[in-house]
Amino acid sequence: MEFRILGPMEVREGTRRLDVPGGRARALLAMLVLHAGDAVPSERLVDELWGEQPPPTANTVVQMHVLKLRKLLEPDREALGHPTLLVTQGSGYRLAISPGDVDAGRFKQLLDQAAGQPAEPRSRLLTEALALWRGPALADFAFHPFAQGTITALEELRLSALEARIEADLELGRNHGLVAELDLLVAEHPFRERLSGLLMLALYRAGRQADAIAAYRDARNRLVDELGVEPGPGLREIEAAVLRQDPSLGERSPTRVVTEGWLPRERRMVTVVGLEIVPASDDDADAEALAAAGTRANEVAAAVLRTHGARVEQVVGGLMVAFFGFPVAHEDDAVRAVRAAVEVCDRLATVDEPVVRHAARAVVETGDIVVSGSGGSLADMVSGPAVTSAFRLQRLVRDSDVLVGPRTLQLVRGAAVVVSVPGETAAWRVIGMMDDSRGRLRFDSTTVGRAEELVRIRTAFRAAGRAGVPGRFTVVGEAGIGKTRLAADFADSVDGEALVAWGRCASYGEGITFLPLREALLDAAGERGWPALAELVPEDAAVVAAGLGLAEGTETVPAMLRATVRLLEALSARQPLLLVLDDLHWAEPTLLDLVDQAVGSGKGRLFVLCLGRPELLDQRPEWTDALVLEPLPADDVAALLRGRAPGIDVEAVTAIVDRARGNPLFAEQLLAAHEEADLDALPDSLRALLAARLDRLGPGERDLLRVAAVAGDDCGRDALAALLPDGARAYIERHLSTLKARRLLTGGSNGVVRFGHVLIRLAAYRSMTHPDRAALHRRYAEWLQDGGPERPPELDEIVGYHLEQAVLSLRAIGAGDESLAARAGAHLSRAGERAAARSDQTAARNLLSRARAMMAGDDSASGTLTQRLAEVDLVLGRFPEAQQLLLELAQRSAAAGNDVAARAALLEHARIQFIVGPDPVPLSSIGREAAEAESFFTAHHDDSGRCRAIFLQACVRVRQGRLTEAERAFRANIELADRAKSVREQMANRWLLAEALAAGPVPVRQCLPEIEAIALPGVEHPGLLIHAGWLHAMERRFDEGRELFDRAQRAVQETLHAPRLLMFVAAVRGTAELLAGNFPTAEAALRTQLDAARRTGERQNLPTSAARLSLLLHEMGRPEEAAELAALAAATAPAEGVEARALSAAASAMASKDPDKALVLALEALRWAPAEMLNLRGDVHRTVAGVCFARGDSARGDAALAEAARCYRAKGNLAAMAHLH
Repeated sequence: MEFRILGPMEVREGTRRLDVPGGRARALLAMLVLHAGDAVPSERLVDELWGEQPPPTANTVVQMHVLKLRKLLEPDREALGHPTLLVTQGSGYRLAISPGDVDAGRFKQLLDQAAGQPAEPRSRLLTEALALWRGPALADFAFHPFAQGTITALEELRLSALEARIEADLELGRNHGLVAELDLLVAEHPFRERLSGLLMLALYRAGRQADAIAAYRDARNRLVDELGVEPGPGLREIEAAVLRQDPSLGERSPTRVVTEGWLPRERRMVTVVGLEIVPASDDDADAEALAAAGTRANEVAAAVLRTHGARVEQVVGGLMVAFFGFPVAHEDDAVRAVRAAVEVCDRLATVDEPVVRHAARAVVETGDIVVSGSGGSLADMVSGPAVTSAFRLQRLVRDSDVLVGPRTLQLVRGAAVVVSVPGETAAWRVIGMMDDSRGRLRFDSTTVGRAEELVRIRTAFRAAGRAGVPGRFTVVGEAGIGKTRLAADFADSVDGEALVAWGRCASYGEGITFLPLREALLDAAGERGWPALAELVPEDAAVVAAGLGLAEGTETVPAMLRATVRLLEALSARQPLLLVLDDLHWAEPTLLDLVDQAVGSGKGRLFVLCLGRPELLDQRPEWTDALVLEPLPADDVAALLRGRAPGIDVEAVTAIVDRARGNPLFAEQLLAAHEEADLDALPDSLRALLAARLDRLGPGERDLLRVAAVAGDDCGRDALAALLPDGARAYIERHLSTLKARRLLTGGSNGVVRFGHVLIRLAAYRSMTHPDRAALHRRYAEWLQDGGPERPPELDEIVGYHLEQAVLSLRAIGAGDESLAARAGAHLSRAGERAAARSDQTAARNLLSRARAMMAGDDSASGTLTQRLAEVDLVLGRFPEAQQLLLELAQRSAAAGNDVAARAALLEHARIQFIVGPDPVPLSSIGREAAEAESFFTAHHDDSGRCRAIFLQACVRVRQGRLTEAERAFRANIELADRAKSVREQMANRWLLAEALAAGPVPVRQCLPEIEAIALPGVEHPGLLIHAGWLHAMERRFDEGRELFDRAQRAVQETLHAPRLLMFVAAVRGTAELLAGNFPTAEAALRTQLDAARRTGERQNLPTSAARLSLLLHEMGRPEEAAELAALAAATAPAEGVEARALSAAASAMASKDPDKALVLALEALRWAPAEMLNLRGDVHRTVAGVCFARGDSARGDAALAEAARCYRAKGNLAAMAHLH
């Protein structure tokens, strides 16, 4: 069937023209044609047909016109059969046709096909498109308000097509015949400069140069005299070219403009039904009869699919593809698709077929496609994996089978009953569909929040009960905000005191007007069903039953409403009736009228709880007392998550709460994604829900939202204007107003708009194609750079991000841009260096790793970047990653002849080996490599390299117990690090110098001033703080020490963002709390150190923390735990680490049950403890004393305690001395 609106409206079936009625029925059909394939709400139809003051019977008249049009369009349809062409959908009607069934749609498709073609096919396609016009568009509706915008738009398209066709003809050399046509067009449209330019070009090519100049002067005079403006640059350029007889005028039109839509292509998630219609038997049949039967079967299948909202494409023969979610998305597209596929199989299995019955084989899968708009062709739509994924299942399907893939399965859980296909991991067979009615819902978790809202509903219920009159309470909120759950909690709270009945509105389908009422009444009737209700109102039973579809018959709507109100009165006479109507935003106006009538004029103890989304109030603005559910507080969402997943970690809770923004459904879906290790993804269920919201927007509003998504969660109006095309900027405020009204964007008086929900931004962003994302990110980055003379410090990070996203979008489709990548890498690298300079290690790693991914591997800047990234990885404890980076860099640099870079990489590798080993590498080898590197960098005048080499040598001396030498080296190296302005070396050398001072022979009172002297101005250095805290603890100033530990921890967490360093804070804190005798706190701190050392694999810290914790637990009377930790320390102690060896031997001695072996181990510990490490040596002497006393050797024990006291006294460790008494 063909619908024509490019001229007077016509409807044709083959060669026959249907006799379309006049008046409002004709206008109604025209409005549905203009929205081909989309539902038009009844309210809008009424508004357009009658204006602001429709008669009370307007809805009834619309229904009568629809019935009349259905008889015209489908005369052969049975009286009770489902219409397949003009269908009821939601609260409106949809003409189930594709844009290609309308001449205006075909016109636009031909224009799209012509764009970008060579001149010959372009001219042919445009000529074909223009031939579709039979007069002015919608000629019989020239004065109808609903047609004005369309008429204007179509006429503009016609003129643009005319201009483009003439331009193509000029390119083909068809000059002479065009002058007369252009003269008429210019006279008809005197201010269209493009037409004047084409006329000038045609005249010039016809050898009429003087006439071409005269045509320009005429055009200029018209513009100046009538409009007061000069011609645009395009027209002036043609005049100049004519005057200088430019050769290009003989080749092609300089005014050629290929007009493309703004963001013309989009990514969509769709559910694809792949359908194969095959003969159900192998019997021989006449070829023509078989073809006719196949055609009938195809028509049945296509009709069923379209009834459920599909766009159907015939491929060949019995193969067809149906798309759900295109051109308009619905949140239940996957369920619709599976339900439609099941219905197709059932209908074909039972259809009365006179020749050969056919069967359907259906496969269903969800995925992405790329389309160019609702008029896109099949070739457009299959440019995505959705169709391929669906047809991969085809080999497994049997007659009357419906198979679904994994993504569809996720979306239809609870709606479809499936079994896995034997031997397959990605295919499930549908064996049935669940009843679409929701019934009385049950929830399996405790409600969080909503206590105040629950009280408001209860208060309204009680007030209505006391007054003895019907009441209505309305709850509105976004999808997933918790409306149904709140209603269920309220219903549970009044169960027993009121009869509770539930009904839910369906989003589409036939006979849905009173479906929720039928569900609710049957729910209230209980096991006896309708007969129990009929007994209450015997005189009205037939009317209500016919209206509800429970019996045959037809009744007028007013009669049905009156009878139903009386039934509700009778039902609520015995006890209060709570009628819960869910999803009322999908309700037909008639059902809402029933609610108003039952509450406004009814009697009895009826309480109607209405639930819907905000658009419900667009249909019933007089329901001003509605409760609007706001997002849950963050604490309530966190409680919800912990209730659903008791073992969930804190970081995951924080991430989900941040993204869910108070929406319980979003939180639950994100929790499911987290459990599947895919928290960063937008779950398909939420994607479908959000896509349905976005599709309710106009194209300009939707594209504005996409542009805002590129800019970020917050976006200024000036940024939006910079990203929009010139023609769209005038409508920014109007579109923003709509987006705010729909709670998609919010905004303040400062000109900044922000997304109402981060997931809305994500959905809008992901609906764009990769080329569009790349173009917008690049444009935004360039606008930011051109934004003014002041460059904020974070500009590099922001610009780098947008350039990076542009590169990644291009790479996703195999289209690299190395120069753009280099620019992105440079910005991110500078931002990473700044982060490292302020000691924000986590941010530095993030930025530097992203910068490296942008740069070519053989780029010199990439080598420097790799080195810096490895240095940051070392601080963060990412040792394997850092070592791999350094080995690759060393090899690449050596091959390129860059000895300095190769040596720097190898030195850094040795530094990491020192931390994680050094076994099996001897300390002497690492020291020798560092010494050779010092000589190399000295020869090359590289202070930074020399500083790193000296640092590593000093670290080796610390590990060997030569603290005095190490102290001197660190002190000298600080000057070198300050001169080289190397932030990492400035921090590291000060940290290790403070450690050498605190652990070495320098007395406490001398250490504290020296640590203060090396502090960096304005920098909270955690290494200096913790060792100063330890020194305070030695002097028994424990509270001062604890304050310093707290400051150090805050500095690590809030400034450095380097969690590994918390291990060192915990280690020193634990040692200080041991001195204070606070054993539980000491144990907690030492366990923190031990756990961190296990994670990072640091061979020095693991045995040290295990040994100290073992000694503490032995003192606390927990010998078994102490023995386990002593064994761990002994097994992991490095061969040459004096502190680790001494402590592990001491722990083993205390854990040993053999007195002789214990003494051997204690003396071994003493041999490992250097004389310079006074605290360590004093601690080991205490261990020796303990072993000797256990053996009964008091004299030797007393001597050991005396030695311990001497060591502590020399250090000034008053707290340790106090433990000896």
